[in-house]
Amino acid sequence: MHRLFLLLLPLAAHSLTFSSPHFPSHFTANVRITSHLLTPDMQTDGYPPTTRQLRLAYDRDSGVARVDEGILSYIRRYDLKKEFKLNSGPYPSCRVSYLSESLPSQQFPRGGVWITAENSAIKCPSPYSSELCRLWRQDEGGGQIVNIYVSHETWIPLVANLHSTNPTTLELEPTLTFEWNNINLKRPSSELFEDVSIKRDDCEDQAGGFPWMHLFHHFFRV
Repeated sequence: MHRLFLLLLPLAAHSLTFSSPHFPSHFTANVRITSHLLTPDMQTDGYPPTTRQLRLAYDRDSGVARVDEGILSYIRRYDLKKEFKLNSGPYPSCRVSYLSESLPSQQFPRGGVWITAENSAIKCPSPYSSELCRLWRQDEGGGQIVNIYVSHETWIPLVANLHSTNPTTLELEPTLTFEWNNINLKRPSSELFEDVSIKRDDCEDQAGGFPWMHLFHHFFRV
């Protein structure tokens, strides 16, 4: 099921108005990232994959985030200045590092515009093709634009399609797609963000921390 679970919405959807797309303050969602540039001749036994499937849990007010991808889990405790990388595979491991950065603001930069007129909507792209969306466009310069499809009901971003200009044809071609689905606006359980170093004795220090994870292009990262 790809429809949004409209749980704990503070206001009726028709009363919400925003000057740009916005991200909820707390939610869980499945994230699908698809690369349109990888071709079979660039891969070895299907690696690197063209598609990544992740599970995101986020609570801005508590300063916590978690991303699960296969056997790997990343827990960001911005409130404790700690981050963890957990491996639940055949050789379990726990890495902990000092988290020096603050929780990103998760906002869209200035310069974007609504393509759909006020109070109008268009058909959403897959996997939301049965729903209505508003379209926001961000011109990032250098021949790259991002089309963001926003739920007409909740104003939550659902799909981001990145396009770059082909230097030969001068036409826009797709490069990356970010899809969020199974969005649940209920506050995630605090158990998902536990300081695992309290209960585990195998957590080893990781110097330098872990890379940012971009989950809706650079508009949303943890």
